[in-house]
Amino acid sequence: MRRSRPDSPDAQVYFLKGVRWMNEGYLNDAIHWYEKAIRADSTFAGPYLNLGYMHMGFWDNATNTRHVDLDKAMAAFQKALILDPNFGVATTIWVSSTCLPETPVRRLSTWKGRRCSHPRC
Repeated sequence: MRRSRPDSPDAQVYFLKGVRWMNEGYLNDAIHWYEKAIRADSTFAGPYLNLGYMHMGFWDNATNTRHVDLDKAMAAFQKALILDPNFGVATTIWVSSTCLPETPVRRLSTWKGRRCSHPRC
């Protein structure tokens, strides 16, 4: 089943705790709660979407550094899209970062020679 809402009430609580820590700017805490939400309900797309954001250049107030792990970001966005193909935000980020040659994300990485499988690319 594909959806943006969790079956597990615990997954929703963990997800909201992740949102709280993300809004506070604490990367590791947010990631911890998103991963806990995924363990509670692996078919809930929301935590995957927010994990993608965390790995795309999120500023971590705890370490005063910017965290960028584009491979993890794209994997999280891709999982969110598999779970809910109507997740517009994930679709936009995925297509713009893999199809368009001059996006900010594209400039951050060589993408290790990967090409998009989209027919227009």
